[in-house]
Amino acid sequence: MSRLLLLFTFGALTSIGNMCAAATFKVIYAFKGAPDGAAPESSLVFDSNGNLYGTTYIGGTGNCFLGCGTVFQLSPNGHGGFTERVIHSFQGPLIDGDNPEAPLIFDKRGNLYGATFMGGQSVTAAAGTVFRLSPKADGSWAETVLHSFNGALAGGPDGGGLIGGLVFDAAGNLYGTTAGGGTGTGCSGVTSGCGIVFQLKPAASGVWKEVILHNFTNNHRDGWSPQSTLVFDQAGNLYGTTFSGGSEPMGGGTVFKLAPTAGGFQETILYSFKCGTDGCSPYSGVAFDASGNLYGTTVGGGDAQGQGTVFKLIPDSNGGWTETVVHAFMGGLDGVLPYGNPIVDASGNLYGTTLNGGGGTTSNCLDGCGTVWKLIPGASGVYTESVLRRFGNGAEGQGSLAGLVMDAQGNLYGTAAFAGPHGGGVVFEITP
Repeated sequence: MSRLLLLFTFGALTSIGNMCAAATFKVIYAFKGAPDGAAPESSLVFDSNGNLYGTTYIGGTGNCFLGCGTVFQLSPNGHGGFTERVIHSFQGPLIDGDNPEAPLIFDKRGNLYGATFMGGQSVTAAAGTVFRLSPKADGSWAETVLHSFNGALAGGPDGGGLIGGLVFDAAGNLYGTTAGGGTGTGCSGVTSGCGIVFQLKPAASGVWKEVILHNFTNNHRDGWSPQSTLVFDQAGNLYGTTFSGGSEPMGGGTVFKLAPTAGGFQETILYSFKCGTDGCSPYSGVAFDASGNLYGTTVGGGDAQGQGTVFKLIPDSNGGWTETVVHAFMGGLDGVLPYGNPIVDASGNLYGTTLNGGGGTTSNCLDGCGTVWKLIPGASGVYTESVLRRFGNGAEGQGSLAGLVMDAQGNLYGTAAFAGPHGGGVVFEITP
């Protein structure tokens, strides 16, 4: 998806009318470009004080085309608004990473962790980084690059190209995926390799050791090109998706499980997408509900037009999983291309975003400018969709590539990568 955003250009865009479901929408910050950030692709995270944190793919002060990207903080100002502060501007290859599009996470000490799609301190391949930002007494943040990926370009087995975010286990180890790199073969569309699942283990010396848990390969069984954030279950198993690969005929991606064993982790493919009504090409990760069912999205498949789906995987007593589509996006007033991770609330409602769709028809978003949606479970497993917002083409932003985050009051927060008053994208709030 980062390739799409290289086409991004700044400039205010013309607004169109936008009426939809009974929810209050508010832009809480509009990005301006360098030295500010621009093109926010990631979802957001709260700290314990109600501040929001996220990343922008470009912008900032780094010496990259349109800037190398930023990490930003949004703090409540006491008057119903937020104040933005750039807490880190990426500087690019050989210094640190560039072009972050993965979401951030906190550790128990208040440090932030994230990943960059490119850049790093490797002299052989600028294949992305894992970084930490630590708060200092004077209010600034100190960055540490925990790992610079070499990709397969350096002749080794390391990964490259981090799109999904990171997750901690109980021992403080980090886990994630890279879309390329590794020892897998036969994969097209990436520079080299089919992608990996990795672990980073901290040591007393402050050095983090990388362990590769799985190398994806294009063998018509395994998936490849994982672009999602992983999630743990209560037993310590990891779950994620791959954008491509899986069983024939189309190789439309997979949902996989990695189970810890005495010798490492063992992969099981829970579902291979067929690129029909079941969906095709999951870009997002998956989310659990209280009953142990998994939910995710695909950017293709579904109805005859292939506008994407929201799917559900239900476990059975024999270790198998049954897939069902709970919503097929239709375009028009409905959404198109759900890239972000879905979230599940305590009542079992699902929330997410789409890049396109919603009805906008201007030269800047011919397929619609994107939506924020809610799926409400009903009798017999049927879900009803409510579109909470249909983006226009101006001050409210357009084109969300990220999932949402919900506060304790049920308010939703997210990002739109394009448009806004200054053309650099926005952070928004929706009050149901």
